[in-house]
Amino acid sequence: GLDDELGHSAYVVVQDDGNTNTSTNMYHSNAPNLQLHPNRMDFITQDGSPPLWRGTYTPTLSAIAGISFSLDAQLDEPGNVYYIVLRRTSDALPTIEPTSAQVFAGDFPGTAACGAFKVSALDTNFSKAVTTTAEPETEVACTGLADFYGVSLGGLTGSGLCSACPIIESQSRYWVYVVADDTDGNMQAAPRRLAVDTTDITPPSFEAATPEVVSNVPTVHAFQPNLGGVTLSVTTELDEPGRAYYLVAPASAAAPTAEQVR
Repeated sequence: GLDDELGHSAYVVVQDDGNTNTSTNMYHSNAPNLQLHPNRMDFITQDGSPPLWRGTYTPTLSAIAGISFSLDAQLDEPGNVYYIVLRRTSDALPTIEPTSAQVFAGDFPGTAACGAFKVSALDTNFSKAVTTTAEPETEVACTGLADFYGVSLGGLTGSGLCSACPIIESQSRYWVYVVADDTDGNMQAAPRRLAVDTTDITPPSFEAATPEVVSNVPTVHAFQPNLGGVTLSVTTELDEPGRAYYLVAPASAAAPTAEQVR
């Protein structure tokens, strides 16, 4: 086959079928008549190959935070990078994965975010920040979670709801599928799969009507003299493993800050 985007010359020569009527060609040759010189046509082949990922670690994820991360990519030619972010529900690899067309459209069940960005120069790193930009319950474009997940048409237009208001949550796991095409529309046959765990940026919350003073009794010392005072017992329950700090001050004192209590 021919290589992409290279100059070529095609040479064409023709001949006729000679005089095939033997009844009138008794004393002449029936040999075909070939053109003396071939015809030359110059052309450049079109780009028929999708871009290749370049760089040791691209595509890759960086700047991983609580509700955001960055997607980094390099290509061997200018093009576009498309991505979708799916919630990861187990340690096992997905049994059904999106196709390149589904990543391009941002159309796959369970999509939490999608989008695209341009790679305008070859062998150059380009990045896109993927972050929560709005709460779907309050954003006009996203009327609710049921309407949000799996909505199509992300891509460069950003018309899909997964692009309009992505949901990246703290301390959560996601699959990120990435695919690229070039400026001629040649798309990679299969997307690349990446994994990301966002960090915990949410403080714990008290549960079960805690903190609560469950005991407030006079202190009894085992040895004399009895110096008096009281013993307080406080119970706490958190929505995640953590640590509780306390500070006791007169009721008339100004409330301390969280840092002062810690």
